[in-house]
Amino acid sequence: MEDHLIIALCQMAGIRTLSFTRIPNEYCGPKGCEICARHPWWLVDVDCVGALKIGWRKRVIVINWEKTGCALLPDDVTEDDTDKGVYYVHAWGYAKAIVYLYSVVNRISNKKYQAQLATETK
Repeated sequence: MEDHLIIALCQMAGIRTLSFTRIPNEYCGPKGCEICARHPWWLVDVDCVGALKIGWRKRVIVINWEKTGCALLPDDVTEDDTDKGVYYVHAWGYAKAIVYLYSVVNRISNKKYQAQLATETK
């Protein structure tokens, strides 16, 4: 994914980003391949959320939020029939990636806010 595309994707999802770090494409594994070498993934540091890993995985865009430490129920992110788990979702194109990014960031920020409130009221 090109630099300008990852920036535009996050802007269209309405999320406040702190930084973008290019990382190797993790789809092919440690050896990699020529295609994966030309299509890096990104570690996006999102304000009040943490790091999201985003990049093309063959025909889908993988969005992984494991580094945030917040597991989400897959159907809370989307009810679409796509691969998804407590720390990832596969988006079939940019339009779905925008929707899923928005959902993931809002759900994680709400969870972190609720956790912060709970510790402050103790």
